[in-house]
Amino acid sequence: MVNIPTFDNSEDEFNYYDERMNELFPDLKFSPNHEDYNKLNDVLVQAKTAIVYHDYTCYCWDYENFQSHHKELFIIQRDHNITYNDFYTECEKLWKHQPCNHNFLEIIEVDENNVITMWFGS
Repeated sequence: MVNIPTFDNSEDEFNYYDERMNELFPDLKFSPNHEDYNKLNDVLVQAKTAIVYHDYTCYCWDYENFQSHHKELFIIQRDHNITYNDFYTECEKLWKHQPCNHNFLEIIEVDENNVITMWFGS
């Protein structure tokens, strides 16, 4: 039986799941979405191969000197449909650049070509 904690407030809940995600993925260069903790074994992509792509287009970067030179692009391959855990594991291993000050992962999107893109906030 899984012991699901109870929380006095949403801040305690956020901190609990944020700590769990950081324990699982300590070398991740961005802050994971703590809401994904309970979905780590869920399928993110209904395919065995997906592309992770992130283009640094945030207003806080110097577009001419950074955006044109830095993008995240790598492939996730598994022998099963790709899970949230697979996504975070590969990001921890392959993500190269430190994000800007908007480094909290808020949204993961998967398009019809199995390209995973992310939206970050602060």
